[in-house]
Amino acid sequence: MLKIRHYAKPQNVIQHAKPMITKKEPLPKKFRNLRIIIIILCLIVFAISLPQLALKINDYNGPVDMHSYELFLVGGIAFLGGGIIETIIWLANPLSLIAIIIFFKSDEICKVFSIASLMVALIYTFWKKVLVAENGRMGDIEKLCSGYWLWITSIMILNIGIFYYFWLYKKHKKHAV
Repeated sequence: MLKIRHYAKPQNVIQHAKPMITKKEPLPKKFRNLRIIIIILCLIVFAISLPQLALKINDYNGPVDMHSYELFLVGGIAFLGGGIIETIIWLANPLSLIAIIIFFKSDEICKVFSIASLMVALIYTFWKKVLVAENGRMGDIEKLCSGYWLWITSIMILNIGIFYYFWLYKKHKKHAV
């Protein structure tokens, strides 16, 4: 005679199954505050960088000083004057903004945007010449000044803050279980 085993009744399986979609647990207050502090600190350093001198360029007319706010405002449309590469460097700003927005939502993909922003911004340190006129005239970069380095610092603060935040969050989750 054939015996049929009953392992479990369907209602028992359903009672013990975890739901497919889980609600996100609310973040502890210390994590929300840390995220806000990182973002505010990054934006403060960025704001401080804007009125500072960013570059000293040696043009055929003589030395030219470029402030960070000039580069910030004109960088996005530099491609119209032939500055494709200059516009790509300027894209570090929107990449940082995207990283901040995604970080505010606590999604780890913001790490990718923040690292990309830092890498694009640091490429500029290797440049020897920069476009100074729409006719394609290039000028020698004499010096990267405090505005540029504060801009890099703001992106670096964002990167370090994002990685530190998610490291702490994972540590908290590990100990909470």
